[in-house]
Amino acid sequence: GTGRVLFRNSRHTVKGFPQRQRHAYALPSKELESEDIQQDSRFVWLVKLLEQLNGDKALLICKYAETALELERTLKNHAGIYAAVFHEGMSIIERDRAAAWFADMESRAQLLICSEIGSEGRNFQFSSHLILFDLPENPDLLQQRIGRLDRIGQKHIIQIHVPYIEKSPEHLLFRWYDEGMDAFRRNCSAAQRIHELQKQTLQDLLKTREQTKIENFIAETHILADKIETELHDGRDQLLEINSCRENIAHDLIKQIKEQENKQSLWPYMEQLFECYGVEVEYHSPDCYILKPGNHLRISHFPELPEEGKTITVNREIALIREDMEFFTWEHPMVTAAMDLVLSSETGNAAISVVKHDDLKTGEYLLETLFIVECSAPSDLQIGRFLPPTPIRILIDQHGNDFSTVVSHSCLQETGQAIEIAQMSGFLIDQRKYIEEILALAENKAEQEMQNLIKQSCNNMLDELGSEIKRLSRLKKVNPNISEQEVDQLQEITRLSYDSILSARLKLDAVRLIIST
Repeated sequence: GTGRVLFRNSRHTVKGFPQRQRHAYALPSKELESEDIQQDSRFVWLVKLLEQLNGDKALLICKYAETALELERTLKNHAGIYAAVFHEGMSIIERDRAAAWFADMESRAQLLICSEIGSEGRNFQFSSHLILFDLPENPDLLQQRIGRLDRIGQKHIIQIHVPYIEKSPEHLLFRWYDEGMDAFRRNCSAAQRIHELQKQTLQDLLKTREQTKIENFIAETHILADKIETELHDGRDQLLEINSCRENIAHDLIKQIKEQENKQSLWPYMEQLFECYGVEVEYHSPDCYILKPGNHLRISHFPELPEEGKTITVNREIALIREDMEFFTWEHPMVTAAMDLVLSSETGNAAISVVKHDDLKTGEYLLETLFIVECSAPSDLQIGRFLPPTPIRILIDQHGNDFSTVVSHSCLQETGQAIEIAQMSGFLIDQRKYIEEILALAENKAEQEMQNLIKQSCNNMLDELGSEIKRLSRLKKVNPNISEQEVDQLQEITRLSYDSILSARLKLDAVRLIIST
């Protein structure tokens, strides 16, 4: 298939990105000489702009941490404007706090001032104003800066504010990006290649700033940008783009994801699990919680939970805005590790229940067992495609009768009747021999079901991989990209998968003694 050689998605085909508007501010050069940032024409302009924004949040990015710190101090002391600051000299926790303060819609921080480190990684699409206090010489850095707001999920047109001093190096950079590449209004795919070709010329002009050469340079950049963009567009594999997103399948997957999230079953499950293991849960705000190791933690370390704790949210919209909060899903590392903890530990593996059911006689007991079919194999075989860890439930009464298909697990509701521990211990000792016999019988029945499962899995694997081997063999005759080695490798994978599935084993995972009343 085409995906074996090349895969590309571009903003032309992936929809949902916001529009951009560029606002340029030419400032007089005579004010550039002052070393006091309060007298810098850019600072004076910045104060006026923030007043015009009327409280709207704005992200400001500059090159250096020193500039960011000086701006924050001067804005607070001389203009009464509160800003959060974000730079490489801060710890990760300090940066998180700064970003959280800025993201809080009720905070006084109208502005987040970042050094260049703020142009990477962090997203602030809840804001639509970006202030470029200076300009980088690399267009990739410029796109990264804009990319902090230009994300899928941005609900407003991005307003990019660019101040520059007339006839300064910044003026040349602005014209190079704006007139040469149109890099403020749109994402320029050719920008990095242009930088590679024009880097030395740009460096020379930043020093000399000869007007005639600058005009020619901007014109050359514009022609070069059009040429490279056309080459990139014409080089697209349109068949690949059509095939890379099958809308009917994609919409169905999106629908399933939304339905899964709307069930809201994750947090109740995790709350019970945290209570069981002694993790403290503190309410933060709607759908947001603070997790900390409790004083009565049942294990030495709860997976993925640092000593200082962490703040999480189960709301996707909040997670998009608040990057200081971790978004809990069923795939979150803490959730998967916690489930592994439950599955691998002995906690909860055995239980005694008193139930009432019309098909069961009063005073008798049954043994409900849960076996897991496990198939150990190298990860590159992806054996879970054919035989994932599969539960087998067996329910047998004290007379050896199999009720597995007659009585489902969900209908065995506990009555809530109290159990006398001492009395039950004596009962278990008296019935130990018979319980072990029932357990052996359950294992035999589970073994039979496992063999049927293994047979079915082997057939599915041979059908799928066998068809792929035949397809590659036919394709190899007309496609030089398919080598004999690939066919041989797939045949070896088939053989190893077959051996791995046949070696699957049964593990007793849980057992419950049920007393009927």
